[in-house]
Amino acid sequence: MTPYFKKLLPCIIIILIHVIFILIPSVDFLPYFNPTVSGKFITFLFLIEVATFLYFTRQLLNSNSLTISLVDILFTGIVVYITLNRYVFQSNYSFSIRYYELLGLFTLYLILSSSKTEKIFYSICLTAIVGADIQIIIGNLQLYGLVHSNNSFLKTSGSFFNSGPYAGYLASVFPVSLFFFKKNNAEIFGSKIGKLVKVIVLFNIIGTFSIVPVLMSRACFVSILFTIIIVYYKEISSFCRNLIKRKAIKFLFYLILTGCVVAGPIFLVSLKTESSKGRYLILKTTAGMVTDKPIFGFGFDRFRSNYMNYQAGYLKNHSDKNEATNADNTVYAFNEPLQFVVENGIVGFLLLVIFLYFLIKNTDKKNELVRLALIGLFAIFIFSLFSYPSEILPIKIIVFLYLSILASYYRGDYGIELNLEKVRINSLIKNIVIWPLLLVGTVLFYLIFTQTLKIEQAFFEWGQADLKYNEKDFSSSKVAYESSYPILEKNGDFLTNYGEIIFFLKDYKKGIEVLKQAKLYTDNTVLETTLGNCQRALKDYKDAERSYIAASDMKPSSYFNKFLLFKLYEEDAQTSKAITTAQELLKLRIKVQSEAVDAMRNEAKFFLSQHR
Repeated sequence: MTPYFKKLLPCIIIILIHVIFILIPSVDFLPYFNPTVSGKFITFLFLIEVATFLYFTRQLLNSNSLTISLVDILFTGIVVYITLNRYVFQSNYSFSIRYYELLGLFTLYLILSSSKTEKIFYSICLTAIVGADIQIIIGNLQLYGLVHSNNSFLKTSGSFFNSGPYAGYLASVFPVSLFFFKKNNAEIFGSKIGKLVKVIVLFNIIGTFSIVPVLMSRACFVSILFTIIIVYYKEISSFCRNLIKRKAIKFLFYLILTGCVVAGPIFLVSLKTESSKGRYLILKTTAGMVTDKPIFGFGFDRFRSNYMNYQAGYLKNHSDKNEATNADNTVYAFNEPLQFVVENGIVGFLLLVIFLYFLIKNTDKKNELVRLALIGLFAIFIFSLFSYPSEILPIKIIVFLYLSILASYYRGDYGIELNLEKVRINSLIKNIVIWPLLLVGTVLFYLIFTQTLKIEQAFFEWGQADLKYNEKDFSSSKVAYESSYPILEKNGDFLTNYGEIIFFLKDYKKGIEVLKQAKLYTDNTVLETTLGNCQRALKDYKDAERSYIAASDMKPSSYFNKFLLFKLYEEDAQTSKAITTAQELLKLRIKVQSEAVDAMRNEAKFFLSQHR
């Protein structure tokens, strides 16, 4: 290896890492299905695969020592366990963007944690702030109508599909901004760059404070509040001690503080009452999932595959109509620790706790970067108690940055260190070992990169199929779905959409086949009603009834699900059941007034008037 190449290779790797932190949050423009998620995912895969290959090459050709710490071994153990639990211990597994992201993030962790250079971490932290600043600009442009939001119901969502993930991403970067705001940046970056850093940081802090209230994310608000309290704990404590020297003021201060502690949660719950009730239903249902499979769970990224059936079972066994009103199609637990247990069981949760225990206990806590990482992880943990950051790639990238910082400053006693300089190996033997390994690595990189290209093409075809579906060109849409099928045949959402297209083309038997396959990987009211429609079209009324009832049990407040069941009974001349179902439909609470709801109610009323 030439000296020039030795210097160039690590530079390219670091540049790719910087690109990941700046670019990934803003990717929502690529021609894929659900581009705010799939676009970020595919772009990240390409970048991290190239960075990983270059890192492997550099380590193989240039490194004379290799250190593997205990936390590296524990983290590897978690990834291995998740893989075994997904493919071996469970009876089924689905195509999972989250799993591919986990593998990519793990290699990102290895690359970052192997860097012991403080300036590299500082530069990456600054890059993360720049990425968040870009999102603040995009969010404000959306707010003032200059750029379209990715969500038709929300005025601003950044480059995300919802305001919640957008707010969570800003909250995950916010601790870095506060850290740089308190620190003398000239010491890190030099006087000239330090001034620019100050502007970037101030823009982030002011921009976050200005846009977070618009996003109405309670989890983000609580996370940012705790971050400020922890970062400025000494200043707040000193101010409070100086303020409450008099007894009267001290009493008043504690009275106000107690009022805030009591009233704060009440205010946050009342801010979105219906949402809070829905979250409470999800938590209770999810707890039931834990009791059913406590040891190994349901498998990584299998929460969405099983939750709706558990919700249907819970609502059937509980007659609370208010809970039924708040039920909806759900794919997240809105509590990451609980969802992690559901998917990976107690075994996986214990492995994670052990890893975090050793990681946090044995790091150099006097180091300012370590304190930043701990505060950042705590802020994201607070957010994760009420949201779903494990589904949001830009947030996970920030999480792995914090983990890498802690791993770099790990000071534990256990680990493996291999120093090749102390081992006398003939250069010929070195070449015999190194070059075959490099060849194997190159072949693996080619195979993985080729598979990623296939995944990219599949999501592109899925996007084209969705466009054709919206244009009512169902035949062309079906062709695009068939092109993507070999890669996405285990993706429940893909199969559900594919089944809908086949239903519109009136190939009902094929539709039933595809939708039943989809039920192996997901289940929701859309899938069940489409399946019921196919069965009803073939006059298979018993199976159609089961599908419609399943959809209605999952979401009892849905007019559409109940109306389909009513029409089935009317068509099959099951008059008594049709009367009962029509009466149930008219008793449903109207959450959103619409012409469709009025039409369904009027048809039910007319039917009842004919069968008094």
